[in-house]
Amino acid sequence: MKKVSLAQKQRQHNELSRRWKLKHSARCLTLNRRWCRQNPEKARETKRKWVKNHLKQHTATRLRWKSKNLKKIKRAYKKWYILNFEKIKRISTQWRKDNPQAYRESFKHSIRKHRYGVTKEQFKILLKNQKGKCGICKKRFKNTPCIDHCHKTEKIRGLLCRKCNFGLGTFNDNSRILNQAIKYLRRAKCLKLKISK
Repeated sequence: MKKVSLAQKQRQHNELSRRWKLKHSARCLTLNRRWCRQNPEKARETKRKWVKNHLKQHTATRLRWKSKNLKKIKRAYKKWYILNFEKIKRISTQWRKDNPQAYRESFKHSIRKHRYGVTKEQFKILLKNQKGKCGICKKRFKNTPCIDHCHKTEKIRGLLCRKCNFGLGTFNDNSRILNQAIKYLRRAKCLKLKISK
């Protein structure tokens, strides 16, 4: 008689168990939920271990479910937010007081994202491409750079220092007026007028 190893017995048992669960899936689900309600700590620990061992599978399943249930998630989040508004407000106010520098940074990035659609990573790439220098005067940024964009197309042109960005805005991004200003500066150098006091 052929001997069956322990590993083979385990595999056979797992296969039979899997088939039974597939056949009685509704019953299994009910029993599983009941057990989870009765043993919340064990259930959490079991789930944590399973997620740790099957991270890719878990992530893929979650993403699939999220994409199919976006409206449901939004409704649930909105309901939760309304119910916990005071708690959220208290926690966020405390965090802002404890982390002023981090708050300023996150606020700046959220403004950039809202106004220009630029994420934190995209902003870092723009800064790296310009080697931390202004696109016009080529000086290193002392303060946070301004995002220069075309007001007609809303497309981003690059990063500028505050003075250069303000200058472009003053000239309404008009290259003709800027050329006239350059001609004026060249012509004005030649004049030697005395200014009476």
